[in-house]
Amino acid sequence: MTPQEWAASYTLLRAAYPAFFRQFGQVDVQAWYELLNDLDGADVLVAVKEIAQANPYPPAIATIRERAKLVRARHGDVGGTGWRPGE
Repeated sequence: MTPQEWAASYTLLRAAYPAFFRQFGQVDVQAWYELLNDLDGADVLVAVKEIAQANPYPPAIATIRERAKLVRARHGDVGGTGWRPGE
């Protein structure tokens, strides 16, 4: 995931859970990025959207990671583009 992709996911998290993410500083934002950046940015964005639609409480990093992996398994492609690694 690129920093720009993370910015999109983080913006969505801040909008969905303003009270929780209001207290975040740059160090916190960077820490979350470091713990999520090995995942595909599009998968993380879909995961964040799904979590925000279903849960009134902010997710843990592990929850986002787990959901992003489920998104990848469900779609089996890179960022919903239809391209599969190895093709």
